[in-house]
Amino acid sequence: MFLTLLIAEVLISLVISWYIVRILRQPIGKILNRITSDETSRAWLKYVKFAIYVAGLSGGVRLAERDIDDFGMRIMEIGSARFDSRMYTYMVSRLTLEIYSTIIGALKGIFWFLALFFIIAASAFVILRVAELVVEVLTLRVKSKPVDPQDRA
Repeated sequence: MFLTLLIAEVLISLVISWYIVRILRQPIGKILNRITSDETSRAWLKYVKFAIYVAGLSGGVRLAERDIDDFGMRIMEIGSARFDSRMYTYMVSRLTLEIYSTIIGALKGIFWFLALFFIIAASAFVILRVAELVVEVLTLRVKSKPVDPQDRA
């Protein structure tokens, strides 16, 4: 039962992570292309995809040992009498709660990673834009300044 629950949580977290990677692959690629060169941006895109999967799995798969013990003890209490509607209702409600918790946890983990990523990317974009403007202003000053032959002497 626990192995099935663990496998279900891993699969749900992987599907959610895959779907988010699929949706955001192109926008993240464009952001990274703007900030870095093509070769570097492809490597960073692979890293970001991997980090999304890790954030989704670590947020979604939260089967703690105490939850397993609690779940097992509750089933033993109910199951000691016999398998009746109470046990079935408890198992269904517990599995539903675990699936919901997995979905929310995976989304929350991915959200926090992407929020941090986009804050850093926006900061890098602003820094690059300011640097481009400074270079542009300095280039215009150098071009507009007339060269005086007497200054060389």
